Amino acid sequence: MRKRSTALGVFLVLLLFIGIACAWFVVSQIYFASTKQDGSVTFDVEKNESIASLAARLEQEGVIHHAWLFKKYSVLKQVDTKIQAGTYTVFAPVTLETVIAQLLHPDSKEEREITIIPGWNVRDMAVYFEKEGIASQEDFFMLVGNPVQKKQRPKIKKHTSSDFLTQEKPKDISFEGYFRPDTFRFYKSDTVEDILSRLFTEREKEFTPTLLADIKKTNYSVHEILTLASIVEREVRGKEDKEKVADLFLRRLEKGWALQADSTVHYISGRNGDVFTKKTERDVDSLWNTYKYPGLPPGPIAIPSMESIKAVVYPKANPYWYFLTDFNGKVHYGKTLDEHNSNRYTYL
Repeated sequence: MRKRSTALGVFLVLLLFIGIACAWFVVSQIYFASTKQDGSVTFDVEKNESIASLAARLEQEGVIHHAWLFKKYSVLKQVDTKIQAGTYTVFAPVTLETVIAQLLHPDSKEEREITIIPGWNVRDMAVYFEKEGIASQEDFFMLVGNPVQKKQRPKIKKHTSSDFLTQEKPKDISFEGYFRPDTFRFYKSDTVEDILSRLFTEREKEFTPTLLADIKKTNYSVHEILTLASIVEREVRGKEDKEKVADLFLRRLEKGWALQADSTVHYISGRNGDVFTKKTERDVDSLWNTYKYPGLPPGPIAIPSMESIKAVVYPKANPYWYFLTDFNGKVHYGKTLDEHNSNRYTYL
């Protein structure tokens, strides 16, 4: 009797292990078994094509590994009755799950191009996203956070492999400055969260191990580097001027001087159109007001380019403490306040 019980126990344990192994095999084949790690695959769905025919053809074309599993999973996901004829593109990694997901969104084979400009702030992005029909400004700010505000909790979800940028960023301010400026392609069916998450991840990729190591030598955090770079981005143009102004600002910070950057005052007011500020604007009580408060503001005021970020990390030493930009965009430097005032009189 004991032998029978023992044998039954062994048999049940064996069945359990077999069940777990089978379940793991199915899960791995759905989510992890990739047929392509780089690039993308494109395939057609014929008009009135059956799920069995499509599964067999996709296996033969190397898009999926197992036709039988594709058929079962498509029924489970209720895709088998919703597939529409057309051409579909699936970006790597190409797994059974990503293929099925693509078939759930027949319009997602269409792509759109999105361009984010260096120097834009979240207000500019909100207007752009609304114009492009991606999201309303209200929904955009709900995800990204509002400018010039603390004590808020932006709701964007970041699909990223690491979290060093998340750790650096204060949780109670917007994601201003944390998106990469560039031109990107997305599926038309991608949500605003999908797009913002990609822009965040692309910004994170810019911070190479070498750059991060060099930032560490500055004794400033990545968040602080982004913040100062955003001010440099809005203040001057051109690599050399950015490097010189970054050095000037860094020395002001070391001395405990106010940065007195007009761009931070513009950020508070949301006003565009010229480089000047009014006394009433400079007197506004805001932590982003670098006339009123020495040191860096709580966060970036715009999206800095990598050129501006590197200018802050690798500034160009110079003897100047003041600068201004004239009506033609040329930067004039001064070693003393008297020189600066003379430049103001001459060029402005």
